[in-house]
Amino acid sequence: MAIPNLGNFLGQAKGLFEPQRKYNFNVEFYIPGQRDAEMISLAIETLSLPTENHNRIELNYGNVKRYVPGKASYDESQMVCKDFVDAGTAAALYNLSQKVYNPVTDTVGLARDCKFLATVVLAAPDGTHERFYDLIGVFIASIKPGDLSVTANEINFVTVSLSVDKVIPRVTPAISVSIPLPI
Repeated sequence: MAIPNLGNFLGQAKGLFEPQRKYNFNVEFYIPGQRDAEMISLAIETLSLPTENHNRIELNYGNVKRYVPGKASYDESQMVCKDFVDAGTAAALYNLSQKVYNPVTDTVGLARDCKFLATVVLAAPDGTHERFYDLIGVFIASIKPGDLSVTANEINFVTVSLSVDKVIPRVTPAISVSIPLPI
């Protein structure tokens, strides 16, 4: 009997096994200033979801070592935004950044003032089968303005590193499916 593979199901499963496309996403920011949140969201060119890390604790047990789960942590997320001059994308990003550190007054902001929430929404091409990633305790860790060049014809981009306390993935399937595989 032939071994089933995903390629067979993509052509035969009548709408099942739809691959997630990288470009079908939106980011919703929950920050003061809805206009800034919309501008940043519309300007996003790329976004990397934070990597979840599970640290381990080493225990000595006789002549061997055993490991148990330790603290969870998340790497910084990289977000690249198009710099729309007339929309003030960079200004909105710098406003958020200055809540973390204000270079004029040399003050560091309070967590309650500089941290915010965000939700990354992934969807199928028709808008169904949404998948969500809730980003908790987000703040701008670094902001890098784009490189300048008198010879380039490209759009300028602003790169932002986001520090994230926690990522909570949520999947809300439109239908529940069970496909029997041949034995």
